[in-house]
Amino acid sequence: MGPFTNRYDCPLGRLALEIDPENRPAHKLIAENFQGWITAVRECVDQIKPRLPKGADPDALATYVLAVMEGGVMISRSYGSVDPFDRAVKQLRQHFALLLAPPNPSVKPKRTKSNH
Repeated sequence: MGPFTNRYDCPLGRLALEIDPENRPAHKLIAENFQGWITAVRECVDQIKPRLPKGADPDALATYVLAVMEGGVMISRSYGSVDPFDRAVKQLRQHFALLLAPPNPSVKPKRTKSNH
C-alpha cells in the first residue's frame, strides 16, 4: 500500500483526481462508472418517491447521496479515520428522515412580502 492508501480509499475518486484533466477518455470512463452508481442509488430513491415532498428531484437526490458518500470517503482518507464518513452518513440519514417525515399541518409557512 502507498502512503495515502488505506481501507477508506475510493480508487475511482483517486483516479479522477490524479488523471490529467485533459485526459478526457479516462475521465469519460470514470464518469460512466459514477453514473452507474448514481443510477443504482436512483433505483432506491424511486422506491420511496411517493413519500418524497412534491417537486423533489430524484436524479439530484441520487447525485447528492453519491456526493456525500464519496466526500465522506475522501475526508476519511485524509483523516485516516472512518469517523468523518460515519458523521456524513448520519447526517444523510437525518436528511432523508426530514424528507420522508409527514407534513406537520400545525406549522404554517411564515408570510413574507413575496407571498402576500
